[in-house]
Amino acid sequence: MALLACLALDACSVDDRVLMVPERRDGSGGPADGEVGATEIVIDTFEDGDFVPADARFAPWRFNAYAPADGLPDGAFATLSVDTPGYGTSQRALRLDWQVLRQAGDAGPTSPGVVLDVSLPHTTIDLNFFNAVVFASRYQHQGDCKAVPVLTVVVSCAVYGASFENYVEMSPDWKVKTVRFSDLTSATFGVTRERCLGAFDAIDLQAQVNLADGECASGTLWLDDVRIE
Repeated sequence: MALLACLALDACSVDDRVLMVPERRDGSGGPADGEVGATEIVIDTFEDGDFVPADARFAPWRFNAYAPADGLPDGAFATLSVDTPGYGTSQRALRLDWQVLRQAGDAGPTSPGVVLDVSLPHTTIDLNFFNAVVFASRYQHQGDCKAVPVLTVVVSCAVYGASFENYVEMSPDWKVKTVRFSDLTSATFGVTRERCLGAFDAIDLQAQVNLADGECASGTLWLDDVRIE
């Protein structure tokens, strides 16, 4: 499934940090050879009003709406923009609007949804020096389509073909969400969580819910202050 890279200031649709040496999560000393430790990694605050992360190692935010069948059926859409205001004193936040549906008689998967992706195209980071992915978010649902109750957070390591995930509950008000690496789980066999975290290269945020034939799901998700702590 192709993800859309958003490079412009306008909305798009589907059609210098102080470096320190923290202790590893396992209690051992400083960074491994070749690693530079930091108390946190600020991926994006969206204050610059575009889709390019604040940390230049990351590629622009991408998104996709996916359905059981190829392409989006009539009535389904997804748009990504930068909205105001953001969380707390923030002036801006990322905004994702969507509606997806399951067509009657579709024999494919029953969980259409949307995904936001931010990735490292040219390097990896050893997240064993950190504890969690942290971000602020809020979710708004209107209309007759089903609401999406949870947001799945997926941490990936392409070099091992593996990913680990957990979920946070959606909230209508701004809330800070913390996804601890120690709580991540995976169906991938043969790759430990610590090994995958050592070669981290992407975070996906997925919003989906099981649908019966003819049902739809929709919502608006705001995202702000995305960081690794």
